[in-house]
Amino acid sequence: MWRLTHQCLPTCNNLTTRGIPCDDSCVVCELLVESRMHLFFVCDKGKECWENIGMGNLIWELLSRANNFSTLLFDFMSRIIVQQQEIVAMVLWSLWKSCNTKLWEFTDNPTAVIISRAKDILYEWSCMQRAKLQTPNRNQLATWSKPPPGVTKCNVDATIFHNNAITGYGICFRNSEGHFIMWKSDFSTSNMSVLEAAAVALLEAIKLAANNGYEFVQLETDIKIPILECRLFRGKLIESLIV
Repeated sequence: MWRLTHQCLPTCNNLTTRGIPCDDSCVVCELLVESRMHLFFVCDKGKECWENIGMGNLIWELLSRANNFSTLLFDFMSRIIVQQQEIVAMVLWSLWKSCNTKLWEFTDNPTAVIISRAKDILYEWSCMQRAKLQTPNRNQLATWSKPPPGVTKCNVDATIFHNNAITGYGICFRNSEGHFIMWKSDFSTSNMSVLEAAAVALLEAIKLAANNGYEFVQLETDIKIPILECRLFRGKLIESLIV
């Protein structure tokens, strides 16, 4: 945001103004000069993003009377609440990333990807901010714990990368003694949020447990959701319990 408000982003218009020879047309639409105002608020891709999050009308109102980008941006931010300011900042960042993705990777991100990426990054940032507020002592730090006797513990992790185009997960099973007994990892091309990716990974873990005849399974992830205990019989889930 600092670079954006201080005219430091290397938009095509900014580069030519500083004497760097380049085509100053917008990388995204290839129609008009790529200025800050155009790229983030006037270009069709930007318009679609603001409409998507319900702020299109406010943007059009401000555009009709703003004489420069910084005035519009500060006026925009002053008219919305803190939670909206956070998603606006992430959408601005995601739009800039989309512009660079098209320039350097020749990939045009759909509006849904731009918005999803912004929301996912905001969610992860919010989780980290909440975690910073917690100051557990060394004896309270989370560590892996063995499941009860007769229970198999499954740790599940999921991630998204390549502009949310690929989802990957890892699954690891250990017995009540803590001994490693089975694992699986895989990836797929899809457009998911972090929570959706975790849900898919949990489903795969349940299927894997059922196919291998495990009756009592404790599922655990690093996502901020409770531990899930499952009971399976003849390959089918017959009972689940959040603990």
